[in-house]
Amino acid sequence: MEQLDSGSILELIQGQSEEIRRLRERLDRAEAMTGLANAVGSESDRSFLEPATTREAGETRRAFLRVAGLGTLTAAAAVLIRPDAAAASDGQSVLQGSASDATNVTATTTTVTNSGSSGLAVAGLRGVGPSNSNGVLGTSNGSLGAGLLGTSDTGYGVIGQSANGYALYAGSNGRIGLDVHLSGDGPPVSGVYQLGDIVRDATGNVWCCVVAGSPGSFRKIAGPAAAGGFHFLSSPVRAYDSRPAGAPPSGVKSPLVAVGARSLSLSGTIPSGTTGVALNVAVVTIAGPGFVAAYQSGVSYPGTSNVNWTAAGQIVGNVVLTAVSSSGSLDLYCGQGSADVIVDVFGYFR
Repeated sequence: MEQLDSGSILELIQGQSEEIRRLRERLDRAEAMTGLANAVGSESDRSFLEPATTREAGETRRAFLRVAGLGTLTAAAAVLIRPDAAAASDGQSVLQGSASDATNVTATTTTVTNSGSSGLAVAGLRGVGPSNSNGVLGTSNGSLGAGLLGTSDTGYGVIGQSANGYALYAGSNGRIGLDVHLSGDGPPVSGVYQLGDIVRDATGNVWCCVVAGSPGSFRKIAGPAAAGGFHFLSSPVRAYDSRPAGAPPSGVKSPLVAVGARSLSLSGTIPSGTTGVALNVAVVTIAGPGFVAAYQSGVSYPGTSNVNWTAAGQIVGNVVLTAVSSSGSLDLYCGQGSADVIVDVFGYFR
């Protein structure tokens, strides 16, 4: 069946309307002649003018007009409701059931404005909401659904823009998740990235692009082995003093001696989740040359030292950065000589 455009449909309807008008005029003339014959002639004289009774002629007239009108509407409706795709030529309006010879993609935009003060403005392609309402609202029930899903091959799946508000906001108990972008452990080694791009590798490290390029330069901003951000305590805290009269009163009150380790819990000084601490470790009442090392509890002595002394009577201190256990503990190891140890905490990594 040949597909008709809007101009052809309009021309068809206009032609049918004109034909009905002419038929009406002919029926009006026939009825007038029938009336004249009734007035001046006999039944036999006007038989050639009236093939049926006046009532029958009226019924015939109405039936004829109904059939003609129904035919017109049926023809138009058949064109308008047939299940052909909507299409348009370049620069023309989109028509249902019209063939398309457009060289470009025909697209439509649905805009629905909500006149209320809140609520949903549109469930479609574009939402325009008044003040304090939602432009587009997507909801989903279940763990696998998406309230709003945007996909793109190479462009942007979803773009959020705001002059002074949030371009992207996770409200209520919402989270922002990063799916695995990179295989293995490490930053991108191929591809094109822009300044500020954030990606995650297969081991849970999160990387931020700091220099655009192919692939550019990246810095790790989080990960299972990252220390996290550094936090200064509002003021340093003395966490341990091995001297009998030293504060705080808790802990073992005697010098460290070679060769041995002493565990120190910092759980009352640093918050849960701390991965490392910044300390000042000092030694006093020294006997002979020696050293002290600080390291995470639960591992073997790593063979390092943090504070070293060479003779009795010295007072030596040093800044120490070290990891702590999941419970916030570290070990103090004396590898030679003996000394009282003082530990002050001034910051932590979390």
